[in-house]
Amino acid sequence: MLNLARLRTLQEVVHHGGLSAAARSLHFTPSAVSQQIAALEDDLGTAVLEKAGRTVRLTEAGRVLLEHAEGLLAAEAAARSAVERTRRADAVRLTVGVFASVASGLVPTLFTELARSAPHIRISTREVDPEDAVVQLKHGRLDASFLLDYPEAPESWSSGLSFAEIGTDRLAVALPAAGDLRDDLVTGTGWGLSGVHLAELADRDWILASESTYYGRAVRAACARAGFTPRVVHEVEEQATALALVDAGLGVTLVSDLGRGLLPEGVQVAELVETVSRRVMLVSLEASAARPSVAALIEAATLASAVVAEHDDDY
Repeated sequence: MLNLARLRTLQEVVHHGGLSAAARSLHFTPSAVSQQIAALEDDLGTAVLEKAGRTVRLTEAGRVLLEHAEGLLAAEAAARSAVERTRRADAVRLTVGVFASVASGLVPTLFTELARSAPHIRISTREVDPEDAVVQLKHGRLDASFLLDYPEAPESWSSGLSFAEIGTDRLAVALPAAGDLRDDLVTGTGWGLSGVHLAELADRDWILASESTYYGRAVRAACARAGFTPRVVHEVEEQATALALVDAGLGVTLVSDLGRGLLPEGVQVAELVETVSRRVMLVSLEASAARPSVAALIEAATLASAVVAEHDDDY
């Protein structure tokens, strides 16, 4: 019996032109990808890839298999959609990938909206790094996942994905509510807390995620556009951790609208004069986008995002 996850791995190898590139896309080790391909070949009793210099290429059997793989994977998604359409009144369960700021800032409103518009849908959430969401989707561990897209640092996503824009998440400056850093920022330059130019943070100590993350690359790109490279003194990946360090007076960071629910009492927010934002997306496999439950999830998430944005604008 063919394993669909192994077929998806083969697709990634062919799409990216090699085992190592596929491993980076899937966030696997190259040996793990090799094991998936070896298991697929054991299932078939024949090789599907062969060496071609430093890369690999499909064998004749591999080409035939790949032609059918897309149909098999699409058929699986179509079967799920068809089953859902016959039992719309019954409970449908979806597993959705989330990350910290979405979990705290959007998910509660999403559940309220789903209870109103699609009570037959039962959602389970799983916290995943945005970078890992695509891997989880392609291997069937998630039905959909929240993802972020940064205009300052656009990413090249894998093929076979369907993206729905849910809303926009603006970024602002987070700084200590009291102390020398806050006083200097507010009174020393004369901006006040109603509008901060990003360039005026050029000589500050920064608390920021690493360049290996979408967020870290995007903030650095926004700073570069403002004419400086941030002096990152504390490199942390979680926004809640970054805000705790801001609370301790150790530097500044950027906080999103959705992440404001994580603010410690000793941190306050200064809006940026420039627009620095990111798009909140719901991503699913292209073949799954037609599932009624996924469509209902997208609609509810879009409405929930609008409600949250309206609430933020009231402050």
